[in-house]
Formats: sequence, C-alpha cells, structure tokens
Amino acid sequence: CQGIVGTSQFLLQRSVGLGLLGEMTLHPEGKLVSVIEIGEKRWLRAYGLTGHPNLLGGYLVLWLLVCLGQARKERSMRTSLPGVVLWLALAAGMMGVFCSFSRSAWLGLALGLVYFGVLERRRVAAMRRRLGGDGLAGDGLSGPGLGQHRPRDWSVGASAIVLCGIMGGVLFAYRE
Repeated sequence: CQGIVGTSQFLLQRSVGLGLLGEMTLHPEGKLVSVIEIGEKRWLRAYGLTGHPNLLGGYLVLWLLVCLGQARKERSMRTSLPGVVLWLALAAGMMGVFCSFSRSAWLGLALGLVYFGVLERRRVAAMRRRLGGDGLAGDGLSGPGLGQHRPRDWSVGASAIVLCGIMGGVLFAYRE
C-alpha cells in the first residue's frame, strides 16, 4: 500500500488525498519538501504516508526483503493466487523504493538482493551435492558448512543490511 501511495505521489507530483490516513500535503514547489532538482524543474520524491522519503524507502526495503524471503521459501507462492498478489505487491514496493529516490534504501535493497542471490547459489550447490554432483564446478561456494541452507539464514543477514539502510536513511533525512 505504501508503495502504491508513494508511486502515485511521484507520478501526480502532489498528495493523493489521504490526509485522514496521515498523508502530508505535498507539492514540489512547497517549502520543506524533499525534491529532486533536474535543471530548473523540481520533482517531488515519494513520501507515502511517512514523514520523509528516506523513511518510506527504509520501510519498503525492510518489507520487501521479508516478503521476498517468505516467497523464496514457499514454492507454491509462484503459481497460486496469493503468490501472484504477493509478487504484484513486491513490484509496487520496488516502484515505491525507486520513486523515493532514497539512495540508502537503494543500497540496502541491492545488498539484500545480493545476499539472497548468495543464499540461492548455496541452495543450488547443496542440491547438486545431494544429487551426486561434486559441487565444485565453478560455484565458488564449496567448503565446510557452505551449501547447507537453513530457513532462518536469510533473516539475520537481511535484517542487518536493512537496519544499516534504515539508519543511513534516517541520518540522511535529519541531516538536511
């Protein structure tokens, strides 16, 4: 929902009328609003229902990585109706992160996705070893303890990455 609100704000370049839910009155020419300036044009960054675009970005990255971890665990999430809705929500969240123009959120999301990529490589390498492959052919992840996927592995690393992104976003937001 926050991703949809934020993307709508960016596309419309104004508030979307959700003041009852706490949306701020936004306009790119207003004072104390966070904008991107391209030439002489001011572009409103996505706020969602938060007080600053960096907070929206941090919130969305945290939400995206948690949901992606869940979708990664559940194979049925790829074809079922709830899975399709989840993937659409993930796409809306990604758009919201982009429209927030929060560099710390972009960095946190990129690091989180790299972390998930490493976990997926480990899972595939472990499966290859179980099926009789040697697991050494170019995957770079062979060795003691590597390739053993535990369902909770993603939570510690992803949480640390996201917290760094959020803290960076908060510090950047209040630096201005």
